[in-house]
Amino acid sequence: MKATGLLCGLLVGAASVAQAFTLASKDVRARIVVGEGEPDFVRLAVADLTNDVRKITGIDLPVASGAPCAGDVYVATAPQEGVWESYQAGIADGVLRISGADARGTMFGVYDFIERYLGVDPMWFWSDVPHPKKETLAWKSVEIAQGSPTFRYRGWFLNDEDLLTMWRNASGVRDYSTYRYYNCVVNHEVMERVAEALVRSRMNMIIPASLLNVLRPAEEGLAAICARRGVFVTQHHIEPLGLSGFAFKDYWKKRGRDLEYSYFKHPKEVEEAWRATAAKWAKLPNVIWQIGLRGTGDRPMWNDDPTMPKDDAGRAALISAALARQIEILDEAGVPKEGRV
Repeated sequence: MKATGLLCGLLVGAASVAQAFTLASKDVRARIVVGEGEPDFVRLAVADLTNDVRKITGIDLPVASGAPCAGDVYVATAPQEGVWESYQAGIADGVLRISGADARGTMFGVYDFIERYLGVDPMWFWSDVPHPKKETLAWKSVEIAQGSPTFRYRGWFLNDEDLLTMWRNASGVRDYSTYRYYNCVVNHEVMERVAEALVRSRMNMIIPASLLNVLRPAEEGLAAICARRGVFVTQHHIEPLGLSGFAFKDYWKKRGRDLEYSYFKHPKEVEEAWRATAAKWAKLPNVIWQIGLRGTGDRPMWNDDPTMPKDDAGRAALISAALARQIEILDEAGVPKEGRV
């Protein structure tokens, strides 16, 4: 403890003379102290903070754990039950504190500070906006106070992401025999940039790709990259439990059967494929589950299977049965009822 106190004193000395909080200068390198138990996505936000400081000033800031002392930046969650994604930042007792009511709020607090006080555009990579160049980053005051957002879930759907696959080498190939579009998987490094831009913009939800099939490792990786950033991952509405009609056909072709995607004709086979994709998605944190019954494309299933009931009552009964079975499959996959959103 004595050694830690001495180290704190050495670090803060130059900053206290200027009567301002100095993050980086030729004489000062503030420590970024991360609270104990913070999740990976908070630490990734801290890594983005240090990377931004390096791009602006050329200075590398040390990152540490434990208790802060004067001259440090302290990034830590102060949990408030029932409070969603609120955060604040300010200087107190010589420490620049960034704190959220939950861990995602803490992450967003870091990115809000980066945008407001470092001047970094959340879309810097995509808009090709360079980081501003400065020799010193210092402020006499830092004041950020953000309450819970009006919209609980805010996100993006990367619709027609094939444009991204033509830009950087793909991280895999989609060799569906039944679908001729989206033949490549978005480069994983590109998806990292997408997820970074998402959280820098204080968004918290994403559909990572069209017709995402988590049974294929390269595509599963897209969802995993986004989940690691602490955001909710979800599925397109034609992908109940993460299964599209194209993925269903692919699932059974690999098992030697060429089946129509029809819950009316092949309910057990559809349920088996639902079970397989649900088990994979259930391994990810923060999943927003889609349930429903659509056809192979964005159209009713009876467009693909003319033998399905023709009347509204018969169709409604089939859809209701499918929804009930999907809920049971989520139970089988061990998805807690209180964790379903």
